[in-house]
Formats: sequence, C-alpha cells, structure tokens
Amino acid sequence: MNAPTTYQAPLAPLPMNVRPHLGESAASYIRRLARANHLKPSELHEILTGPGSSTVSIRPERLAALASRPIEDLARALPDLLPPPPPRPRPRPRASRSHRPARPDPTKIDQLVLYSAIRADAQRGYPLRLLAARHHVHRRTVRSALAALSPQRRQVHSRFTRMLDHTRERIDALLDQGLTAREIWCRILDEHDTPIGYVSICSYITRKRKNAPTA
Repeated sequence: MNAPTTYQAPLAPLPMNVRPHLGESAASYIRRLARANHLKPSELHEILTGPGSSTVSIRPERLAALASRPIEDLARALPDLLPPPPPRPRPRPRASRSHRPARPDPTKIDQLVLYSAIRADAQRGYPLRLLAARHHVHRRTVRSALAALSPQRRQVHSRFTRMLDHTRERIDALLDQGLTAREIWCRILDEHDTPIGYVSICSYITRKRKNAPTA
C-alpha cells in the first residue's frame, strides 16, 4: 500500500497588495511587501523558501501567490526573480573548402556551462557549501566560477562589497554573540533593512575565520 502524500494547502494572498517597481530587485520587493503587511522580511523569506527548506532561495510561485500577481508579471518587473536562461549556443561558422573547421574543445564548453549554472544558483542565494554539493564540484571550482564574472556582474559584486563595508561592524558584533550566518542575515535584514545578500555574509565570515590568527 502506497504511503499517503502530504497535502500542502495553497498560500492565501497577503492583505496588502504591493505593486512591484519595474527593474526592482526581488529582495527589495520582498522587503516592501513584508513591511506593508507588518511582517519581518526574514519571516516572509521563511514563507517564500517553502517548508523544510535549508536555503534562502525563494520560490517564485509562492511569491506570486502571496502577492496575488501572475508570476509572469512579477518576472517582467523583477529581473532577478527567475534564474537566467542557459546560454544560447554560438552559431557554427561556415566551413571553408580549403580549411577544415577546428573542433570545439568539449572541456571548455562544459566548464562554461558549469560556471554559468553555478553563478545562476549563487544569485538565487545558495551558499558556497551547497553550491559545491549541488554541482558535485570542489569549493575551489565554485570560487573560480564566481570569480570569472562579466563586467556587469563585477559592478554588482563591487556594489555588494561596498554594502558589506557599511555593515562589517554589525556583522562582527553579532558574530561575537555566537549567531550563525543565517541568524546574522535575518537580524541585519529585519533591524537595519540593509539589502545585503546571505551569500555575501557567508563569504565574509568564511574569510574572517580563515584570516583569524591561530592561538
């Protein structure tokens, strides 16, 4: 006899309907939606990740249900809500009669696809450890993928670095209290309304512990 499946009731829309701004980040919209409905942003994040989730990657369909808006409308307004599509294959050059076209290196192609997938998951909030486990690679490979950023991603990375500089003392103080990276992220998100990513906080804590002098 098959085991009964667990029923999950559909999410009811939140009382206050908040319109997303065109080009707004998903994190910013979630903060505004939470404040309008008298919720902590971290509480709304817990609902959006789904029951039993161990990551901070929200599920777009849950946001659409709570916001009472079609997921297509949210995706058009919030460019980072959905993961980026896989890179389109480059058109093959026309072969010359006198020269045989060089075969593409499959190793480099596989690496580009892998790096693109890792960066897409990193944007969705997966920490370094889960990125390595999810793609079955070493953490060094994840760091290499995140380091090979396009110019646009370097600008985003630089902006989050500046944001980290403004919250460094707060993170250190909370870290001294024995809080985990997720607890620190929730406290900063709720109490200071700072749009810093969970991955950025994890990376900072990892570097801090690695550079800490040994006793």
